[in-house]
Amino acid sequence: MMKVNTLSDERTIGYHISRIIMEKGQTAEQAADSMEISEMRLRAIMTGSTSVQEEELIHIADMLDVRVEELLQPISDEDLKTNNLHCMGTATDPENLNRVLDKIDMYVRLLDLQAND
Repeated sequence: MMKVNTLSDERTIGYHISRIIMEKGQTAEQAADSMEISEMRLRAIMTGSTSVQEEELIHIADMLDVRVEELLQPISDEDLKTNNLHCMGTATDPENLNRVLDKIDMYVRLLDLQAND
C-alpha cells in the first residue's frame, strides 16, 4: 500500500497531473469530467492543497493513461526549467519568469513587513 502524506508528495502529484493534463491539451474541467470527479476537487489535487487517497490516485492515473509511479516521481530540475509551472507558462519564457520573480519579491517584502510589526 502506498502512502502519500507529505505536502511535498501532494505538490509533486499535483505537478505531474497538471503537466499531463496540459500535455494532452485538456482543461481542468475536461479532465475532471473524464475522471468523474468535480473540477474543484481536481484543482485542489493539482495545487497540492489536499491529500489523495490511494484508490483515487490509481483512478486518476488510469484516466490519464499513466502509471501511478509517474505521478510520484520527484520533479527534476530539467522539468522545472522546461515544463509549465501550474498555469504560469514556461519558466524559460522571460516574461513568465519575470512574473514569477516579481511574486517572489512581493512575498519577501511581505515577510519583511511582518517581521517589523
